[in-house]
Amino acid sequence: MIQSCSYCRLKKYCQANLKEIKNYRIFDVNYNYSIIKKNVTQNLLSPKGIEMRVNRSSQVEGAFGVIKQDMDYDRTRRRGLLNVSLEFMLICLGYNIRKLFSLIEGKAKTDYWIPPADLNPESIPVVDYEKILKKRNKGLNESLRKSYKHKKRSC
Repeated sequence: MIQSCSYCRLKKYCQANLKEIKNYRIFDVNYNYSIIKKNVTQNLLSPKGIEMRVNRSSQVEGAFGVIKQDMDYDRTRRRGLLNVSLEFMLICLGYNIRKLFSLIEGKAKTDYWIPPADLNPESIPVVDYEKILKKRNKGLNESLRKSYKHKKRSC
């Protein structure tokens, strides 16, 4: 347990939702989790991670488009969660078999987006906690006030 938050720069953000009865928080730190999370972040921000994210975003929507358009599957023919999920798994299995045969025949597109050679790794964006707090503490009327323009009425 942290004894005092008086010198912490994140005190306002951390204690924004605390009840007035409690003025402390309990933190548990899992070091293995933080190491794994750090490695995952570094992998995602590397040039290879950027390439994989771009390719995945373009491939996923295409798969649903092929299933709907080319395989003429626009609605489920079963009822019940178990039956619908089983039917969709069979449709996806058919899609994967179709994709496998197109790979074997050499007709499939294997590279969607190739990154440029001078692609630099991304950096982790810095979070402005003060800005988040101001937005959160702003009332609904105050945030709506900016969107309306008051016109003076002439009588």
